[in-house]
Amino acid sequence: MQDAPTYDDLKRRVRELEQILEAQRAVASPPVLPGDLELKGRAQAGIRNSEAKFRSLFEQAGDAIFIQDENARYIDVNQKACDLTGYSREELLSLTAKDLDPDYAEREEGRRFWDQFKRLGKMAFEARLKRKNGSIFPAEVALSPIEFDETACVLTIVRDITERKQLEDQLRQAQKMEAIGTLAGGIAHDFNNILAPIIGYAEMTVEELPEDSRHRRNLGKVLESAQRARDLVQQILTFSRKFEKSLQPIQINPIVKEALKLIRATIPTTIDIQQDIADTGSIMADLTQIHQIVVNLCTNAYHAMWDEGGDLRVELSETDVGTEATAGHPDAAPGRHVRLTVADTGGGIAPDILDNIFEPYFTTKDAGKGTGLGLAVVDGIIRDHGGFITVDNDPGRGCAFNVFFPLIPSKTMPDETLRSPTFPTGSERVLLVDDEPPILEMLRRMLEGLGYEVVPAEDGSDALALFTAGPDRFDLIFTDMTMPHMTGDRLAREVKAIRPDLPMIICTGYSEKMDADRARELGFSDCLLKPVLRSDLAIAVRNALDPETAEID
Repeated sequence: MQDAPTYDDLKRRVRELEQILEAQRAVASPPVLPGDLELKGRAQAGIRNSEAKFRSLFEQAGDAIFIQDENARYIDVNQKACDLTGYSREELLSLTAKDLDPDYAEREEGRRFWDQFKRLGKMAFEARLKRKNGSIFPAEVALSPIEFDETACVLTIVRDITERKQLEDQLRQAQKMEAIGTLAGGIAHDFNNILAPIIGYAEMTVEELPEDSRHRRNLGKVLESAQRARDLVQQILTFSRKFEKSLQPIQINPIVKEALKLIRATIPTTIDIQQDIADTGSIMADLTQIHQIVVNLCTNAYHAMWDEGGDLRVELSETDVGTEATAGHPDAAPGRHVRLTVADTGGGIAPDILDNIFEPYFTTKDAGKGTGLGLAVVDGIIRDHGGFITVDNDPGRGCAFNVFFPLIPSKTMPDETLRSPTFPTGSERVLLVDDEPPILEMLRRMLEGLGYEVVPAEDGSDALALFTAGPDRFDLIFTDMTMPHMTGDRLAREVKAIRPDLPMIICTGYSEKMDADRARELGFSDCLLKPVLRSDLAIAVRNALDPETAEID
């Protein structure tokens, strides 16, 4: 990719052309004395050399060059101008700047633009230009007044900046995602701290109620919803790239239904959503990325029907996929698959571009209405999941995208909410640290319910004082990460300096400074993300106290 020309570069190129034209005029009418044939011959040779130099520079320029008269009619163009616009030289010489510039009339309105041009003498700006095939591309344009064939003209140098604009769009998108990620992190921390006591107390209360109790069943539903909220926070963090994707066995029918609720709230009522979502087996997938696939495909579908309305049809089912279907998809394998179909009744896809739709930055949408990344992202995610995608296209009537994910052997999952589980217990003394009193009380009751003796502290500094007063009194420290006076990682450094062998667990609602790898580097046995389930707490504490018999989950 060529570097974008600076204004000084454009001035230098214009000056070179002006110097050649000036030399051409100077030798065109030399003062020839009667009989001075030698001088006349030199003048004619100078004209020819000047013209040759001008034409060579003109034709070999890396940018498109147009020379237009005062009526905006092109009177000369170079080969790059032909290549850029798709017109032949003869065709361009029959056109005007108004034919290539869809904004020419608006720019010329009131003559303000040309008055400014005459006042400044030169001008550089960005514009939208139109090719012969009707496509619009962004361009950097530099104008300079010149005299050509003894006529006042405008020299126009044009550079296609499509690739540069794409890179700028990517940078803006990356900055936007970074801002969203920062916001998501703050929301996640606070929201997880709110959810922690809800889930914790609900778990403990469920276990205290009889298994046939109506109140137990009702509270179980509350617990299910709270856990879904916890998972939603994880999705937000994953989507904003705060966590790497995590493949796990999931059933995607609830994800599809949830995505359709979101889509229904954002599309016109002229588009009818028809769904046939069957219960299917599990696939190995990242929940957030499956949600992203559904949203992207549905978004493309309703954009195809935006003006006229129509039907958006979404189906989910199981199907057998043979070797013939996977022949063109090297990452896929025959076998039992989950099939997701997203279909529309729009205009379909033009056959001549069907092979390009999964290419990055390819889009048929108007400027500002699409990045050309939607289907490319979808295709990449599907490949990462060992699946593949096909397109059934019917120009003029619509198209359907079919996504195939390989099934994994089904497993019978116990009802974790209502059954009475058996957790590992103990009797050791735990120093428990958290600056949120409701969470501190909830974790204290959880640990005491598991048999441990708990010494609570609402601040890292208080916890350090309790520890230094008797380092051998404690068998484990369980600490929050983000606290006002002393963070959990700083507390760990102080503790480890006194007693390096003491097991520690850190817990966080969300912190960019702390994850499982960082926790291990600091000497923590584990890093738990709030809200902490009682089962996770029980296993983490026991693993930290008995690392030689740690349970692998």
